[in-house]
Amino acid sequence: MAQTKEGAEKICAEKCGISLEEYRKRVSDGEKYCYCCKTWKVANVCFGRDSTRYDGFCALCVICRNQKSKDRYIPKPRQSKAGSFYVETRDGDKQQARSRVNTLVRCGRLARPQDVPCFDCGHMGDDRRHEYDHYLGYSSEHQLHVQAVCHICHHKRDNLKAKQTHCIRGHEFTPENTFRKPNGNRGCKECRKMHDKNRGRDAEYWREYRQRKKEKNGGNN
Repeated sequence: MAQTKEGAEKICAEKCGISLEEYRKRVSDGEKYCYCCKTWKVANVCFGRDSTRYDGFCALCVICRNQKSKDRYIPKPRQSKAGSFYVETRDGDKQQARSRVNTLVRCGRLARPQDVPCFDCGHMGDDRRHEYDHYLGYSSEHQLHVQAVCHICHHKRDNLKAKQTHCIRGHEFTPENTFRKPNGNRGCKECRKMHDKNRGRDAEYWREYRQRKKEKNGGNN
């Protein structure tokens, strides 16, 4: 025998633990019962749409559905047939090296630096920020060779790097081969030339760039 509407309402009221009259009143007021958090909520605000159900709304409220999705989610690292990454390593690319380490941390294949004791002083705790340091430089073969250090020890390492006489590719920091970056760090002109060459920025490109900049400034350099 097919179930009548009144019979379905009685079953729903019994599941909610209220009388049939109170159940009908709440439904007429635009409310809906969530069987997960066991509370009544405004149907068109707290519930998603589901055209397959009799009232057009999902059985669970949005908050409970999101929480169930988070509980079921298991993060998995992305991998290709060639390996863990999709782009070939670029020698001396600091941004790419840091991005790869962050990807490993995000996928759970490398521990968070905050959960690892400082390599230099052994510090553990939340009173200092820990971060990974590419202690061997940013060459292609050393992009994943890192050590977790606290920000104090990292600053000390940076001071030592400031005393280095050669860049990560072995070019000497002579006055003719050195320029200052916007953050105050030293830069190697030979490395910058190699970087620009790989991106197609030759002498003609820079002549056009200076010309556009001059026109933008009204003829002033």
